[in-house]
Amino acid sequence: MEKKPLIAAKVDADTKAAFADLARRSGQSESDLLRGILRSVLRQNPSPAPLPVGFRGLTSQVHFRLRPDELQAVQALAKADARSVPAWIVALIRRVALKAVPFNERELTAINKAIAALGPLGRNVNVLVKHFHQTGRSSAEDLQAGRIAEAIQQLRAEVIALAERASRRYDEDEE
Repeated sequence: MEKKPLIAAKVDADTKAAFADLARRSGQSESDLLRGILRSVLRQNPSPAPLPVGFRGLTSQVHFRLRPDELQAVQALAKADARSVPAWIVALIRRVALKAVPFNERELTAINKAIAALGPLGRNVNVLVKHFHQTGRSSAEDLQAGRIAEAIQQLRAEVIALAERASRRYDEDEE
């Protein structure tokens, strides 16, 4: 006989007694009553069909062998990119097969810092706009609009350069 999975729950004594009484009054065992309740709830709340195995996230594995010189080359490339060997191989596969930009941890940190820097710049722009609306005028001493524009341009250039470097990381002509 096949062993069936078990669902268990702890309840207080009053709930257990009331459930046992309900099962007795309905002429069922507690297990049969609970199974019926579960079936009813599941019918009323159908779940989508489960994903086939292999499509549940990062659960698939590929095993392969490398020659010692290949492994050494991959280890050097992974180290230079601040990745583990498996992470470097996955990034390469995603770049080639999915055309994804393979950012490494340093680059993601830089992008996060750039995004964080946008907050103060945005607040400064809001102050400028509020000042323009309230006074109808501005002065270079009060607003420093040029410095804000320079900071935004510098941030933009850094993010673009970072994305371009990452997107060309595994191109054949890059060395």
